[in-house]
Amino acid sequence: MGEPVPADAVDPTCCPLCGASNQCVMAGSPGAADPALPCWCTQATIDRAQLARIPEAARRRACLCPACAAVLPADPPAGSGQSQ
Repeated sequence: MGEPVPADAVDPTCCPLCGASNQCVMAGSPGAADPALPCWCTQATIDRAQLARIPEAARRRACLCPACAAVLPADPPAGSGQSQ
């Protein structure tokens, strides 16, 4: 693992997981929709496991992109006894 990223080095227009444009209207990302409209994430359900993967320095500073936000955890193997 590398050195922690300083908070002021976080680009609010890039996804902290993959580096792609996060299309965040509030951050002014390239490709974002009309700033007068709500951001795509207001209608999205984002898994807590994905949110937990965001590096500490980027939390509350950069949003996930739609592709990373859409990733859901794998189903537990059949017969594992785990329920959701």
